[in-house]
Amino acid sequence: MCPYHGWTYNADGQCVQMPAHPEQMPPARARVKAYRSIERYGWVWVTFGEPQHDIPVFPEWDDASFRKIFSGPYVYKAAAPRAVENFLDVAHFPFVHEGFLGDRAHPEIADYEVTTDENGITAAPITIWQPDPDGTGQGKEVTYTYRVFRPLVVYFVKQMQQQFAIYFAVTPVDDLHCIGWMCMAMNYGFDIPEAQLIAFQDEVTAQDIPIVESQRPERLPLDLQAELHLRSDRTSIAYRKWLGELGLTFGTA
Repeated sequence: MCPYHGWTYNADGQCVQMPAHPEQMPPARARVKAYRSIERYGWVWVTFGEPQHDIPVFPEWDDASFRKIFSGPYVYKAAAPRAVENFLDVAHFPFVHEGFLGDRAHPEIADYEVTTDENGITAAPITIWQPDPDGTGQGKEVTYTYRVFRPLVVYFVKQMQQQFAIYFAVTPVDDLHCIGWMCMAMNYGFDIPEAQLIAFQDEVTAQDIPIVESQRPERLPLDLQAELHLRSDRTSIAYRKWLGELGLTFGTA
């Protein structure tokens, strides 16, 4: 329903009621463009065209042993693929997130494998040291599995005695602005207030955003010679190669 005059439209975009003239059949040209949408994982997903794939699976969503907590939206003055690549990168943890997700005294990233197939990208096992990964106050190594489901939908699960996962979807606003949405899933810490978990994620993301916004070139380069990469960047390398294979030009260079 239009909030200005109350014109009401059906799912095809055709106006079906004009309250000022209830007896009048709305003309055929009283139509708006309709976009396909679906509600899943507590979000509304919209496509501008005909979807080639279903919404990517959130592995923990239907598992009742996992608590789900939403955080965001997070506004980036940056290209959407830049925000995604930052999410996939663990080598910055000891420096950007020191004391939270890493410690510069333990910056080493062990070798890991990356595979790309019809379902996207999987990177595992990525083992890093964190100062307090499970709320016990004890530093230890943890292992991550990262997955890239679609160009702007990614996920990780952190394996400890328990499991912690984040499903991250990015809405492109325009070529150089985007909005990130997160859903956390954890099978422990049910006594931790939701506000505390959201505040932690807000603080971590607030550390990321200035870094992402400062990266140049602003659009993510798909030419692997444009920037220097290390073995620890295997996930990012695979992501850029995959975007090139898909022919993605939005937010890339």
